[in-house]
Amino acid sequence: MDSADNDFALSDAQVIPGTYLEETISIQGIQVKRLRVPGRVKDKKRTLKFIPYWSWGNRGDGDVLVWCKTDQC
Repeated sequence: MDSADNDFALSDAQVIPGTYLEETISIQGIQVKRLRVPGRVKDKKRTLKFIPYWSWGNRGDGDVLVWCKTDQC
């Protein structure tokens, strides 16, 4: 998950396990699968967007989160 696709502090996000949607986006001309996963950010339901780790490096300055908390801890 990276800040280029998500407009919140990534450390505040929690994944809600279950279904997700997959979509194709273009990053620097390369077709990449992005996941849209239900989640929470500070107790508000949000859609979390995830891209493959290898594809975030050239999207500008921003945070990246490789591991994400779940709301079932």
